[in-house]
Amino acid sequence: MDHLLWHCSFSVEIWSWLSNIFEVSIPQSFDNIWKRSKNKNPIIKEAWITAACFVIKEFLFQKNNKLFEEIKPNIHQFKKRIIQMVSEGGLRMKGTEWNQNYDLHIIEFFKLGCKQSKFQCIKSCYWIPPQIGFTLFCCDGASVGNPGVAGFGIVVRNHLCQVVGAMAGGIGIATNYIAETYAVVSAAELAVEWGEKKYHY
Repeated sequence: MDHLLWHCSFSVEIWSWLSNIFEVSIPQSFDNIWKRSKNKNPIIKEAWITAACFVIKEFLFQKNNKLFEEIKPNIHQFKKRIIQMVSEGGLRMKGTEWNQNYDLHIIEFFKLGCKQSKFQCIKSCYWIPPQIGFTLFCCDGASVGNPGVAGFGIVVRNHLCQVVGAMAGGIGIATNYIAETYAVVSAAELAVEWGEKKYHY
């Protein structure tokens, strides 16, 4: 059963396809399926869990077709079946979206129809430039999934708010914490390389 659901070539290809759609790492167990839904908005959680459960159910049907009726699985038909079932299941999904490109892409892909957007409060934000003679290194890192494909970025400004440098890069598969730490370390290395004596992060 473990091989059938997670490790055979057919299941690996299906999980890779589904994980790419939702931008999560490939699950290796039932627990992984629930963990992959964390930090997602309500409608995406429902869509992911619905799709994953349909995939598992269809794997079992495909196994029976192969054993008892000698019908070979067709990966294109399988994907179409999953899309159709998730789309039909969308009628029962009551979750809200965050109205981001990520949400809209998945809703459009599975044809889930119009969904309510969760109200988001717009807040103003600002930052104070560094003191005269100081340089500000604005740095951050993030990953798509946790862990997932990760990267970092740095923007360097002087006391006049002018951008004097920028840097960005990918670091492969990592957690959010590692990506953020890598950004700070890279900013420190950049400051040393430039010979900066007075700087802020």
